[in-house]
Amino acid sequence: MIRIVSDPDVLASHLSDASGLPGAPEALVRAASEGDVRECLREATARRTPVTPIGLQSATTGAGTAARGWLLSLAPLAGIHDLDVATRTVVCDAGVVLADLKRAVDAEGLHYPPDPTSEAECTLGGTLATNATGARTLRYGATRDWVREVRVVHADGSVADYARRGVLKDNAGYHPFLQPVDLFVGSEGTLGVVTRAVLRLAPKPAGVVGMLACFDDVGAAVDAAVALRRQASLTPRCIELFDAWALAVVRAEGPRFPVPEAAGAALYLEEETPGELTAARLAAWQDFLAAAGARVDTTIVVEDAAGIAELRRLRHAVPTRFNELAAARVPAGGRKVAMDWAVPIERLPEMVRLTRERVAAAGVGTWTIYGHVGSGHPHGNLLAVDATETVRWKDLTRSITLEAVARGGTVAAEHGIGKTKRELLSDLHPAWVIRAMRAVKRELDPLGLLAPGNLFDP
Repeated sequence: MIRIVSDPDVLASHLSDASGLPGAPEALVRAASEGDVRECLREATARRTPVTPIGLQSATTGAGTAARGWLLSLAPLAGIHDLDVATRTVVCDAGVVLADLKRAVDAEGLHYPPDPTSEAECTLGGTLATNATGARTLRYGATRDWVREVRVVHADGSVADYARRGVLKDNAGYHPFLQPVDLFVGSEGTLGVVTRAVLRLAPKPAGVVGMLACFDDVGAAVDAAVALRRQASLTPRCIELFDAWALAVVRAEGPRFPVPEAAGAALYLEEETPGELTAARLAAWQDFLAAAGARVDTTIVVEDAAGIAELRRLRHAVPTRFNELAAARVPAGGRKVAMDWAVPIERLPEMVRLTRERVAAAGVGTWTIYGHVGSGHPHGNLLAVDATETVRWKDLTRSITLEAVARGGTVAAEHGIGKTKRELLSDLHPAWVIRAMRAVKRELDPLGLLAPGNLFDP
């Protein structure tokens, strides 16, 4: 028997996700088993009550909030099963914390590549719901590429397994429907509740080198990232940008790695090695960085696991610090207004330049552009101090995102649509595509009870 909790004190800790968008759920159900999920959805269907699945509510788009109905927490459903070294697969429940999963497979000499920055604060189910990516997406791709099978509880409480067919050829129908598993990965809880997944694993790299290379300004760093993508001899698995605001966070957080005050930007780079960084390989990196305009004499190079973990912690500190600033503005109607566009790599320099010019012209006081430039996808976060700025910066970011679309890009490269970016979906897709998406949702969720407000107007 599920317990439907409506205690206001309990609900108070589940009102919002990392977006700062407030919710007003009527109750919370914690699912300790797949049976609980099934019972919850059957009961919700009988009552015609909306249900929004959540994990640890680390979503940045409002996808983990509910304006009405029940929140269904899968966080207690956190088992790791059947880790098979021979087949390089693992079976996991949706509530397992991603960092715990990665540690478990790492101990067996394997590697689960998807690495969202929030891996210590998000669940596997959340990463499946958003098709999460991260810094190493440059080499390994998004979450979808590592999912072999999902178990889904449908809106009526029925259960189905959707496995990826391993054939090399398949022309049996419309392409988006050839692998039904792909409909659920990235669906943000709107088509069904994923309770378990079979994941593909990679061999653990023998070694990794991390580098923090400083530049005079953002333009030089972005040009270097594009040049790095265009050459073939160096094989970075991530290329991450820090602008001046982000570097200020690094200076405050990371005394082990001093960053020159004169540096206006930096790139964090990782490359896998056979076990150690050879002198010839280091020289190749130094030659490239020197030609790209980096301050080679101040480049930080680390090979030990602790050093790389510290550099990645500093990368994580950038959004963490920004989220703290934004949270303080929520009572006044402010919040973080984020851009999630991506463009083809050759259009990245002009898109970054346009973004910085538009934001400066608008008079935004606090903002940063940082992150996955190697994938043509830097994050842009603007701080709205009150409700007026929230509206202004949303209009501003939408106009910038439309410029990305005009350059062959997308409106949501990583964080999904959720509730805060619904209007952007129609900026990207023609109307018939939106109607087709809605038709799929109606087929799988005929009463419209699953995650209302995510992707589409409720």
